Order: sequence, then C-alpha cells, then structure tokens
Amino acid sequence: MPRNKRFLGLTPIATCIIAISFLIVAPAAPAQATAPPPARAHAQSDTGSISGNVSDHQGAPLAGAQVTLTNLSTKEATNGSTDGTGAYSFDDLKPGHYTVVFESKGLITKTQTVEVKAGKKSKLSERLKPPELQKKNDVE
Repeated sequence: MPRNKRFLGLTPIATCIIAISFLIVAPAAPAQATAPPPARAHAQSDTGSISGNVSDHQGAPLAGAQVTLTNLSTKEATNGSTDGTGAYSFDDLKPGHYTVVFESKGLITKTQTVEVKAGKKSKLSERLKPPELQKKNDVE
C-alpha cells in the first residue's frame, strides 16, 4: 500500500488520536510581545513649573511662608507653603500667566506675575520685609 493511502485506511478514531497528538506535541505559537510606545525625539512636556525661595529681608530662609498661585485666565488658585529651607514648588502647570503671592506673618505681602511656558521651569524668589522697614524706605 502506498504511503499516502495508509491514512485513508485508518479508522476515524485513529485519525482523531493522531490529530490530537500533533496538537499536544506541536509547540505553541510564541506570544506576541507588545512594543513599548515610541519615545519622543525630544522629551517635551505640555506643562511647566514655578519654584523658588522665600526669605526675610536679611536673606534668612522663611520656613512655612504661604505661597498662593493663581492662574489669571481661569482664576484657579493653588495654595502652598515653603519647606524648612524656604523653598517652594508648583509643578505640572498649564501654560499661561500666573500671579504668585508670598506672605508670612508679620511681614509685608508681595505679589509677582510670571508666564509659564510648556517644558520650562520658572524660578521666582522673594524677600519679605517687616512693615517698619517698608515705611522707612518710603520716607527716604
């Protein structure tokens, strides 16, 4: 009997057993690995940040000074405070114009305006003076 005719003479049960054995013995297809998303040519953020330091009139860091950031177009305000070194930071900010208000008990409040640009870090520091120094400077 020729080779290709041998399978025709097998019973349906034998044919199923042979087919199942091929499925068991045959290696499974390798899992498809998903490729990571393509990296940006130049990592650029859609947001910006503002950070800086707050100190007293003599340059000593002011821990716990209140720093309030307000987006001028949305009027959304975010409150923060300085750490033990007088540093503060606001991250992931939408581009636009902001006011930053610096205040600490017993010292004159100061306000600055800054433009936040996408992918840029703005530095904004301030020295707060006691009221008596402000009056003295106004008279001179």
